[in-house]
Amino acid sequence: MGQKHHYLATLVVGAVLASGIAESADAATRTANGRARTVLPIALTTTRDLDFGTLLRGATGGTVTVNARTDARTRTGGVTLVGGGAPGAARFTATGTPAVNAFITVGTAPLLTRVSGSETMAVSNMTLNGARTRRIPASGILDIRVGGRLNVAANQRDGLYTGNFTLTVDYP
Repeated sequence: MGQKHHYLATLVVGAVLASGIAESADAATRTANGRARTVLPIALTTTRDLDFGTLLRGATGGTVTVNARTDARTRTGGVTLVGGGAPGAARFTATGTPAVNAFITVGTAPLLTRVSGSETMAVSNMTLNGARTRRIPASGILDIRVGGRLNVAANQRDGLYTGNFTLTVDYP
């Protein structure tokens, strides 16, 4: 009787193995390709600073705006635009891989501080001469311009005011 049980156990194990073989006969195999693309590092150069030009303060506050697309300068309130300086948008040149998108970020608007003083004027409403995401043209060169609005207080102290802002260009 001991041999009969051994024979039945072998038969059951053989049936389970045959069942597993039948399942793997239904398996499918496919291939896929691997892919990677390398791009040039983006190089960024400042070619011109944002310049609000020379202005005459007034008894009331106002603003001076530089258009990022046209370099046009406009004013509001008690500010008068006068000659002198070279008003215009900041200009940057970015180089990278053609036909790849680049993402542009303007940092925090600067607070301009009077040279040899502590008085300030805030810049706000920083604008670009186009979309934040741009396709790098066949030349590999992007022209990026940044404008903004200078907020001038009533009777703002005279002098030269300076400050910094950052521009970042990266692949998204």
